[in-house]
Amino acid sequence: MSADLVGTSLTVHGAVCAGALLGVWKLGGESKFGTDKVADLLNLRPKLLKSLVGSLELYLNPILTASSVTDIEVDANGNAKPMRPKLSVVGKEALTNAVRDFVKADSRGLLALRDAGALDARLNLSLDRLRKLVWFIFAVTGIFCLLMVVAKFEWWDLSATWIHVLALSAVVGMLVGVACLFWRILDASSRVDRLKSEYADLP
Repeated sequence: MSADLVGTSLTVHGAVCAGALLGVWKLGGESKFGTDKVADLLNLRPKLLKSLVGSLELYLNPILTASSVTDIEVDANGNAKPMRPKLSVVGKEALTNAVRDFVKADSRGLLALRDAGALDARLNLSLDRLRKLVWFIFAVTGIFCLLMVVAKFEWWDLSATWIHVLALSAVVGMLVGVACLFWRILDASSRVDRLKSEYADLP
């Protein structure tokens, strides 16, 4: 019974270790999994910001260009030192109204810029955790395989069932973690695609 248990554990851990090694190879180097969406966001965010800044200028220019420059004193060389006058109460109200109108008109663009930043952080964090977790699974299952080989040659007694149950439970837990990270990356990638299609016309 113990020999069968050791053989089964060795087979399971060996398969997971091989899969983790493949994952390490796939996620490293030239892998585009998730990183292509990060690149898309890197291109999209400046476009969104440029569009919002341009829109804000349209609302603020009529107010900010209305002020004039007044000379109030001279420097040591006798040259006038200009100083822009402060906004009056009416000017402050106009500025507040202009900013409010901008937020109302471009709320979708502001939310899109916020979402792009959040998706960028989510993708980078998830990809980093996924790479580390796959490396960890490879290391842990490799150690388990070595222990099972030792037990196979009866150099060490691993006949206790709870040891194998604990080891398999740990591996299953880590695989669930990998599945969750994959889901987060795929979900974020689909959201990036929606943002790209929605703002595809931005220069």
